[in-house]
Amino acid sequence: MGGNAINVAVQLALLEEQCSYFGAIGRDEAGRWTRNALFDNKVGVGHLQELDAPTAYTDIDVDTAGERIIAFEEFGTSALYHPTQEDISALAAMDHVHIGWFKAVAALRQALAGRVSVSRRMLPSNPMPLRWRSALNQSARQRFWRDRRYSGCMAQPVGLQL
Repeated sequence: MGGNAINVAVQLALLEEQCSYFGAIGRDEAGRWTRNALFDNKVGVGHLQELDAPTAYTDIDVDTAGERIIAFEEFGTSALYHPTQEDISALAAMDHVHIGWFKAVAALRQALAGRVSVSRRMLPSNPMPLRWRSALNQSARQRFWRDRRYSGCMAQPVGLQL
């Protein structure tokens, strides 16, 4: 599962925070897998749209220095996603909205301005070298995320975040 905001939503839900994902998936195997993975991780999917396009994804490689690099991106549903008025009303009622990449991001930020706290990337895309991540134990990861609690997440499952 890719994308900063979708990963944030799953991590928050794993910490028993109420979190929903607003975005789009395709009517394909990857879309079904994404919906099921979100549901299985207790992320709300009531505002998840199904569109006639491939589910967006990013292939990530790691270079010899251990840094992540974007190998390929399929923007698919990310390029078509547009939140509905119902979505915007629900987002405005959240404690916080974390936004990933999609074409209408500026319009959404304007619609939510002054109504709810909004962020566009809680952490750097690579907050710690890959070789250090596996050394962290589960309780250290949980403490890391508990210091950054948010209750509403919104984004697209795509690797590049603006």
